Amino acid sequence: AFVDGIRHARSKGMGVVVGVEFDPQHQRFSRTVPAVREAASETASVYLLKDRVTNLTRYVSMYQPDTGGDDAMTRLIPALSVAVALTGGRRAEEFPRYRDGLVPIDFAGPSSVFQTVPYVDVVEKRVPPGAFKDKYVLVGAFFAASRDFFDTPVETEMPGVLIHASALYTLLKGIGRPVGFPWSAVILLILAFAT
Repeated sequence: AFVDGIRHARSKGMGVVVGVEFDPQHQRFSRTVPAVREAASETASVYLLKDRVTNLTRYVSMYQPDTGGDDAMTRLIPALSVAVALTGGRRAEEFPRYRDGLVPIDFAGPSSVFQTVPYVDVVEKRVPPGAFKDKYVLVGAFFAASRDFFDTPVETEMPGVLIHASALYTLLKGIGRPVGFPWSAVILLILAFAT
């Protein structure tokens, strides 16, 4: 069903990036199911760095080396935010050059700044048609058992998917057209102009 969903999205002209886990100790990625890898536009690293001093997640590495390939050659796997931006039509030359390839994440704010939609609402068609049109959509876990939570400068135990969303926001905000304001900012601006 997952592979069929990816193929369906691709048939509608959407890019699909599948995140893979990275083992920093052995410098290799877990292997994705071949059918998933073949169906997706790209595979990407979901690895998030922790600052050595503060233990906060504040950076994302644009690329991770993968030494576990079948051909025994090291190749570079893009970070999820990089792969999503590239699949969405950005070019690598547009990204600023970051020291050591580490992008300092400019957090858009706490988790609440990003619109979130429960997966069950999508499956049960409670989301209006076109709700995701012309948007970057990241899918990730919010439940505690996923253990996909990290301490950040703006929030403790932020879901990993929202950290990736902030990394994508960081990459996109200075490239091409500006990234839209978070909903709370839009509401505040409307109220300011109404008075």
